[in-house]
Parts: sequence; structure tokens; C-alpha cells
Amino acid sequence: MLKNCIKKEIGFVAKKKDKLFYIQVSDNISDEETFLREVSLLLDIREAYPKILIARTRHETYQYVQIIDICRWLME
Repeated sequence: MLKNCIKKEIGFVAKKKDKLFYIQVSDNISDEETFLREVSLLLDIREAYPKILIARTRHETYQYVQIIDICRWLME
């Protein structure tokens, strides 16, 4: 049995044609600890597919993670 094993979960893996997208959804990422936790889940993925974080925010990108404001996303 593995000790110190933390289970990490990505919200969604979507596929459009032959392209995968990793999507994490969070209500509020204004707290730095929450922001880093949500983004780190996506950054830990080694594949080069797009990584998206959808949340209530004004951020646009963080490293290679596209951050989308949920209100704007719902209106599109």
C-alpha cells in the first residue's frame, strides 16, 4: 500500500475531434492557496493538450493554463 499518496482529480477530460482538453472548474480562486491547488492539478499533467481552468476570476492565463471567467464562458 502506498503511503503519502494523494489522490488528485481533474474535473473533466473533453474530446473534440482528435484533440483532448483538460478542464478544471472552481467557484472561487481568489484565495492564493485555492488558486495554486487548482492550477497545480492541471500543471501536473504531462501531456501537451490544452488545460483550462473555469472559475469566477479576472485572470487570463497562468503558465500554460488558460483561465476563463465562468460568467463569460456561460455567455458564449
